[in-house]
Amino acid sequence: AGRLELVLQDDQLSMAPAKLTAADFDPGVRLTDIEMTLGLKEDVLSVKDAGFRTLGGRVQASDFVYDLVAETPDLRFQLQLESLDLAELLALQGGDIAGTGRISGILPVRVRNELPSISAGQVSSLPPGGLIQLSPDIAGVSSQPGLDFAIQALTDYRFTSLAASVDYLEDGELKLGVSLQGANPEVEKGRPIHYNLNVTQNLLVLLQSLRAQRAVTQGLERRVFN
Repeated sequence: AGRLELVLQDDQLSMAPAKLTAADFDPGVRLTDIEMTLGLKEDVLSVKDAGFRTLGGRVQASDFVYDLVAETPDLRFQLQLESLDLAELLALQGGDIAGTGRISGILPVRVRNELPSISAGQVSSLPPGGLIQLSPDIAGVSSQPGLDFAIQALTDYRFTSLAASVDYLEDGELKLGVSLQGANPEVEKGRPIHYNLNVTQNLLVLLQSLRAQRAVTQGLERRVFN
């Protein structure tokens, strides 16, 4: 929704800054309360005050401009993550891991040749921390003593600090360097246990899987209620 005021003069199209809103958009992860201010002058699109709600929190984008006629457009901006719900984020991975807590951070985004990437993003937990719970089924898989201990501690891990570096490649591969500080009250008498983990996942494959699951669910709902 929005009101656009366009002017065509000497074959040049321009648009006064206009606020646009959208209630809902779902590329695999649901976005709501979307808003931005768009303007157009001399083939340069300006975007200001762009933001949306997702995963129980809010994401705000820094202002940026985009040259619509550039041969090799190179767009850069930052996403400010504000109090995302760790429970909703972990739920995207299925039922093998759950948790609680809130995270915030900054993701520097670059869009080159229509492909987005993130370099040296940083996210961290908000006080007082939270909880991570691995499924007991995962805890029983490993037969290596060191790995078995690490996984066992994560079945009920109370963290006071979670920090992660974020890199997202143009091919869809997401790389996280995660540092955790906390303890499991049932392991080693609750003594502090610190983790440094490297996690890699193809985000495009995950989004495709989520869209496919949602399509199946919606199809079943239509059959039941219609």
